[in-house]
Amino acid sequence: MKVEIELRNLKKAINLKADYEDALAELNGKAVVFDVKNFVSKLLAIVCSWESEMINSQILDGCSYFVKVDNDNENFEFVGANKYPDNFNDFVALLEEVGVW
Repeated sequence: MKVEIELRNLKKAINLKADYEDALAELNGKAVVFDVKNFVSKLLAIVCSWESEMINSQILDGCSYFVKVDNDNENFEFVGANKYPDNFNDFVALLEEVGVW
């Protein structure tokens, strides 16, 4: 399973790629070290209830996110801008927990 996350606001932007099977991660093109399997497991628990698209088109700046999960049998994509799932703070906290946000 592979995961790709893009998160950006007015102050910072990240592109995180993680490979569950190989337990490898890359942040903005550079290798990073953290417990990838634990991270992906927690991420899946967070995004499982998300709508595939949440966009507030009336706000032009702010925060946008993209999460893509490629699994052998299923692929999921979640995209949003200035409108967030109820547990979005858990998502940001997870990124902070592994030191990428």
